[in-house]
Parts: sequence; C-alpha cells; structure tokens
Amino acid sequence: MISTTRLATGLPRLGSVVRALAAALVLAAGGAGRADEAVPVLVYHRFGPTVADSMTVRTATFEAQLAWIRYHDHHVIPLRALVDWLRGSGSPPPPRAVVLTADDGHRSVASEMFRGCARRGFP
Repeated sequence: MISTTRLATGLPRLGSVVRALAAALVLAAGGAGRADEAVPVLVYHRFGPTVADSMTVRTATFEAQLAWIRYHDHHVIPLRALVDWLRGSGSPPPPRAVVLTADDGHRSVASEMFRGCARRGFP
C-alpha cells in the first residue's frame, strides 16, 4: 500500500484541502493505480477568489489540486470515457485515471474550471 502521507507531501505547503484530495485519489485507486479499480470522480459546483459558501472552492485551491494531479501523474479523462467503459463499450481507463466534473453551469465553471483544465491539457 502506498502511503497517502508520502504522496500528499509531493508539493509542499498546499494545504489540507489538497492533502485530502491526494488521500482520496490514492484510496480510490487502492494505492495501485490499476485501470480495473475505482476511478475517482471529483465534482465541483463553483469557484471564486474566496469561499462564499459551502459550494464554493477557492480558485487557488482548485489550481493547487490540478497541479497535484499533474505532478503525481494522474490522467484526467472525460466522464463519457468512464461511462462508456463501465457500460462495456469503451476502452479501459489508463492507470491513475481521474474524472473532473461540475454539477451545473455556474459561470465560474467556464471562467475558472475550463481555463485551468485547458492550460494543463486536461479534458
């Protein structure tokens, strides 16, 4: 089993939210990162410079999460690819796959989420 503490400390001083993301990704993959194991689906609602309510993720926190995902060689895949595989009509996801989604069309999804993902080549 891979230590979540060791993985979560790969990027110094990113904060407890990013460490929690790291632990969730490692636990969902069973520490092995195999395609036949769970693929984490991270769901976001809205983004902003400050936390306006329990549904808001600070843009800086989201950027740190994206950096962590990239730094630890996770592969962001489209939700459609995961659904197709689960239905038996698609290819298995790559090792260390993760899906990023938003639950509605809040304007910050376009201005913050799509922009942050596009800068990193994430779908």
